[in-house]
Amino acid sequence: MIRQADESCLRKIWDSLEEHRAVFKSYDAYLAFGRKSPDKIFWRRCLGQLEIAVMDEWRGQKEIGVIWLLRCRREREGYWLEFLIQQAKKQGLKSLVTSPLTQRDSRPFLSFGFYPYQHLDILRKNDLRTSPPTNTPGATNFQRHVSHH
Repeated sequence: MIRQADESCLRKIWDSLEEHRAVFKSYDAYLAFGRKSPDKIFWRRCLGQLEIAVMDEWRGQKEIGVIWLLRCRREREGYWLEFLIQQAKKQGLKSLVTSPLTQRDSRPFLSFGFYPYQHLDILRKNDLRTSPPTNTPGATNFQRHVSHH
């Protein structure tokens, strides 16, 4: 059975969020969110592990929800998505978005009618020894700023 968070379980949920703690700026920020919005944190114990989902408003828009944390076993993703969609309906949301996902992580969402909405570019620079050319916009300002500090 999936439950909504309350004051008594916030610490054990936090302790289970090791790899996702960056979602919250700090434990205090997480506690403030959990105390203000316990109806947005859902959890369930399954095979000795906590499964957790967090749903909130997307960018302050009251009709759009965001699923920005889903920690569960792969075979339970559909169960959780069905539950979260029902919760979103109960909360009066008209649509849902996800946090950024890998292609693998997006599969269960796609099977529930989600579709790609925004794409992110992640850029990489392999050789940090090279400098930007001096005619690159912003390069001169950056170099000037670095040399004065």
